[in-house]
Amino acid sequence: MRKWLITLSIIFGVGAITSTALAGRVYYSDLQTYEDYDKQELNVNALQKVTIVSDIPVEVQPTTGEPYVEFTQKFTDLVGLAPKYELEVDEQGNETHIQLREVEDIFLWLGVKENQGKLTVYLPEGTMDSLDIYSQNYQMNNRRQQSINLENISVGKLEINAVYTDIKLDGSYDKVNINSSGSLNMNSKSPVKLTTVGMGEQEIEGLFEKIEIKPTRGEVSVKSLQPCYIEIESNRSSIQLEGQYEKIKINGNNTELELNSETECKLVTSGYNNSILANGAFKVMDLGEEDSEVEIQTTVIPERVKLLEASRQTSMNLTLPSNIQGITLKYMSQNETLSEYYVEDVELVESPLETYNTRLESDFLPFSQEIENGHINYQYGNGEVPIIINKDAQIALELIDGGYTSVSKEN
Repeated sequence: MRKWLITLSIIFGVGAITSTALAGRVYYSDLQTYEDYDKQELNVNALQKVTIVSDIPVEVQPTTGEPYVEFTQKFTDLVGLAPKYELEVDEQGNETHIQLREVEDIFLWLGVKENQGKLTVYLPEGTMDSLDIYSQNYQMNNRRQQSINLENISVGKLEINAVYTDIKLDGSYDKVNINSSGSLNMNSKSPVKLTTVGMGEQEIEGLFEKIEIKPTRGEVSVKSLQPCYIEIESNRSSIQLEGQYEKIKINGNNTELELNSETECKLVTSGYNNSILANGAFKVMDLGEEDSEVEIQTTVIPERVKLLEASRQTSMNLTLPSNIQGITLKYMSQNETLSEYYVEDVELVESPLETYNTRLESDFLPFSQEIENGHINYQYGNGEVPIIINKDAQIALELIDGGYTSVSKEN
């Protein structure tokens, strides 16, 4: 009976509060504030493997002093009902598990003016084996940008699952996985496998073995100091790559890309309505663009250029070294493979530059016609570099003599 009376009182109180709020007559002098605080020292010998799990935002900061964890909370509302939290620190050998869990929730979030809670972990500068941070499940009224700063802290294996987070990494890493809607500023001093999911602004530099940037919408800048593999999925983004790569693979929609590679690499792109400006040692190009504008200048003689999956008003300007010995234009259907052609009736055209749906311009002339397995191919010089084109798509291709010399492709 008493519980019912309390519940009814709260309901009537909330109704009154809502009515006065709508009338603009709630005064801050009637608000009630709840504050909580806890601090626990951390054992420096138990920080090789650290796990942090929190129901409120987490911040991590480096310290040259003694490590510790600190919980602060300030909650202001009209009815004096605040969520309660409990901080637990468990040490086992060289491992520490830090958990801040909600032990008492409030069932009604009306009349809340302030809900500020934060768990801050101060870790010593140096090297640790692993760090796992999980902070996803906190109340919507408690949303705030949080900061994870691992400057001068090197981690073998780093896992971060946290929303609204600005992350700064400056150290040596083996494997880094980040799932966050915030930003990343990273300087890796050792070859690392990096994966990010759902992040916005990213500024990445250093030594990398592999980089995977999964669905992103924002600005991405990468500078790799050694040849690495990079794969990016983007939507309405701006992407800039420079440095050294062995393979660049990008699936983008409505994305601006500026790509540079100092080392020989393979370039693979797909998507629609992209703007691509690329300059580098691209030895293989596989471009599946739709309604896109592409400008590529390759500093080496390529092994192959594939436009078989390019379609619908895609335009491409391809600048090649002047000492290229030959080009073969192969027109194929998208359902064909490079090793098989279907036989069709062939009729030679008056000009090799007016064929199928391709609008072709070339500084490399003349092209001769030849028939191979029922297809017309167009050859310049010895024909050593195949350019495979989707004959069913409307593509504008311009081959440009760059006026510079490159070494021949590797055999």
